[in-house]
Amino acid sequence: MIKLEQKFLTAFRREYRANHPGVLYFKIPDAPTKFQSAKPFDSFSLWKGEFTCYEAKSIKDTAPLKFSDLRPSQVEGLQLAYDNGGKAYVLGYYHSEKKYICVPYIFLKEQGIIPYGTVPFFPITI
Repeated sequence: MIKLEQKFLTAFRREYRANHPGVLYFKIPDAPTKFQSAKPFDSFSLWKGEFTCYEAKSIKDTAPLKFSDLRPSQVEGLQLAYDNGGKAYVLGYYHSEKKYICVPYIFLKEQGIIPYGTVPFFPITI
């Protein structure tokens, strides 16, 4: 699943940069060993003074996006970004359909689960 998320994030970065001229977008490298600290989220952007972080989740078929799928370090990182005035999103990538959803972290936290088809999809070219 990690390779699918990496391909998705590469495509997401390409499309995000195309639609946000001058944006700083950075994917945090995956830790090469289990002895390094966990990442707070997968990537972040800074555009026109606005900090936004993203956590990507690869989802099979029509499964829902669940808050419980986030690791504690991801919850902490997304929450800290949100608490400090940044935006925090969870990207649910439906790889079999090459489309994704972009859900505000706080909304996912409040709802707990986002059933398939209940929020808009965005197509993506991988």
